[in-house]
Amino acid sequence: AIETVKNANQQMTLVCRFTSGKGDILYLESILSNLINNPYVNGIVVNARDVTERTLAEEELKRTNFELDSFVYRASHDLRAPLRSVLGLLNLIGAEGEDQERKRFIGLAEKSIKKLDSFILDLTNFSRNSRLEIIVDPINFQTILDECVDNLKFMENASKLSLSFNNKLTQPFNSDAGRISIVFQNLVSNSIKYQSLVNKPHLDLSIFQDRTGIQIVFSDNGKGIGAEHLPKLFQMFFRASEDSYGSGLGLYITKQVIEKLGGKIKVQSTLGQGTIFSIWLPDLTPADE
Repeated sequence: AIETVKNANQQMTLVCRFTSGKGDILYLESILSNLINNPYVNGIVVNARDVTERTLAEEELKRTNFELDSFVYRASHDLRAPLRSVLGLLNLIGAEGEDQERKRFIGLAEKSIKKLDSFILDLTNFSRNSRLEIIVDPINFQTILDECVDNLKFMENASKLSLSFNNKLTQPFNSDAGRISIVFQNLVSNSIKYQSLVNKPHLDLSIFQDRTGIQIVFSDNGKGIGAEHLPKLFQMFFRASEDSYGSGLGLYITKQVIEKLGGKIKVQSTLGQGTIFSIWLPDLTPADE
């Protein structure tokens, strides 16, 4: 397929895209020079070169710039909205004489501040995953889970969610503990946020291991996600409904972190029944160990 065509000074530049037998995408740039009037040539001269690496780099730069523009726009909006809400509520608190109403306004202000705090944490995680090098160490999943639960214990209804941990690791597993903590934090907090109080809220976390890596499964009996939303679930700033709260970055960052570690994430969900996130991660033990 011809990607671009440029004409200038008796020259035509074509960039064509090909698919190799192995399924790889290749880009070839051809420059056609019209030398028909040159008595020594009397024809068209074609020079071609492989520009796959350059073209892919340009496409990646375009994608990064687009995400950055979207990120800055939404970040500025999501940072300012809770602050304006807090300021307005504080003004109401100062003007309200009834103690009951004051408590209600303080509760609303606290909710806005927590939302802002969560968003700032997501921004921090996004930046760290993009810029920091991977640090490989033996992973203690129990420690990561305990720290995660401790960090989330003040979330609304956190105490109502019961959690079971089934760790079937048979040998040490090496990866980046900081990034795995981000994954645990986001997925456990989602189970807390979107728990269903119809049944006793529960989250089951299981880890299985084979010679290629590990499988981590987060399975809850929460509100679930509609099938129409699943294809967009890991997109930046996506919210499944107006009732969704948070930055809209959590699952996007989760997927980026997992891919940074060389892994994959899949989701299954049934509205009203619950959600299952399945993660595969490779062992990052250095080859010479």
